[in-house]
Amino acid sequence: MRRDSLFLSDIINAMDKIFKYTKGMGKEEFKRDEMVIDAVLRNIEIIGEAANKVSDQIRHDYDDLPWRKMIGLRNIVIYEYFGVDLGIIWEVITVNLPATKPKIEKVLEDYPL
Repeated sequence: MRRDSLFLSDIINAMDKIFKYTKGMGKEEFKRDEMVIDAVLRNIEIIGEAANKVSDQIRHDYDDLPWRKMIGLRNIVIYEYFGVDLGIIWEVITVNLPATKPKIEKVLEDYPL
């Protein structure tokens, strides 16, 4: 399970970076800041890639986590980069990630490094 714990840590670290990059920003400010957008999208890619690498056993044991959504958003960011809806990304940053992070931390507690 060491491998899984590394991927889970990658997810948490990427979330923390997104929170750091967007701290104190509003939606409109975010949508105007190309550098922050690029940094956030890169970390969404990392979250999705790491979620995809987590073992089937972990994903099965913690099926309340949005594994498919994390992976799917990564695919959208990579393959439809110019079509990414920044309003949806803002919702991910402000609603989905804060709700998901504690659950990922709980999984990591169960499967420590």
